[in-house]
Amino acid sequence: CSGHVLHLVVQEGYKINSNFSDQPLNKLCQCISTIHRSPKLIQELQKLCEHSEEKFHKPAIDIITCWTSTYHMVDIALGQCKALDMLIANAEHGSILKENSFTDKDWEEISRDYNQLKMFFKASEILIAENYPTLNLVHSIYVRLINKLNAQSTDQSKNMAEKLHNYWMKLPIESSLATILDPHIKINSNLYQKNIRKTDIVKNQKAYFNLLKKHAKIYTESIPRQVEILLSKKTAFEEFLDLTEELKSTSELVDAINVDQEIKLYFDTPIADQRVKPLDWWKSHEKEFPTLAAMARDWLAITASSVPCESLFSIAGNTITANRNRLHPETARALLCLKSWWNFDKNLNN
Repeated sequence: CSGHVLHLVVQEGYKINSNFSDQPLNKLCQCISTIHRSPKLIQELQKLCEHSEEKFHKPAIDIITCWTSTYHMVDIALGQCKALDMLIANAEHGSILKENSFTDKDWEEISRDYNQLKMFFKASEILIAENYPTLNLVHSIYVRLINKLNAQSTDQSKNMAEKLHNYWMKLPIESSLATILDPHIKINSNLYQKNIRKTDIVKNQKAYFNLLKKHAKIYTESIPRQVEILLSKKTAFEEFLDLTEELKSTSELVDAINVDQEIKLYFDTPIADQRVKPLDWWKSHEKEFPTLAAMARDWLAITASSVPCESLFSIAGNTITANRNRLHPETARALLCLKSWWNFDKNLNN
């Protein structure tokens, strides 16, 4: 699961600072935890936000098992840092807040941590999505994250880059099929130019081509009939050419399918415009690449993360509880649908 991999990589980076309580991010965790437990401190923080003309949000606590909570905690804290400083300044001597006051340098370091956490948060958002293909994006996102981390000179970033690189190298080669079948990427050598072990890529490029060829041949047994049906749907001009005997018969076109030529032609075609969705591209090029289009339909349907499935079970568990466990199946289904529709409508409004 790519989402869990990113979680482990972030944990690898931030465990370096876990033994140092004077680290700015650790000090922020202690302050926010103290404020979150006290309704009185939350009210004071809200008043101070009004005074400093900052938007108030209830502080979000950091949860070890959920690294995105660290991102949300820092995101909210940076938005009301002036109010937090005033709250800490007004705190009693000897209190946890007073012992964890922040300097300008501390806030600068927290901002740097925030930028790094935001990068992983955005990557995670992309990979755990469920309404567009995601498996094809795994290699591209991993490589870009490794490049970005390697460009930084800190031990923390280097450890995270090494950890992510190790997970990247452990991906089964079959996972590359979705990437190759993404018309925006294919085998894009430019993607791997900076700070990546080029020997890993050069070694795998030929393997990727052979892998695509191997799996494409599996599809050729079922393709002829599908192509025959597809090609039987002709435009008015094609019907006119049929009447003038200038168009090859369907059977001739089906017989002419050659997997090697199809793959070569696919790689020779220009990279697709980023605004075109991968599945839409394959739909419009289905006649040109019938075998690869059938493969793309299967491989691009695979999700990069198990998070959407886990979320579904979590939502169901919140609907069918210990105190409400005798719902009729249709009632439970209706409740889950209503929740999904309500969330969708809320997202549209936002």
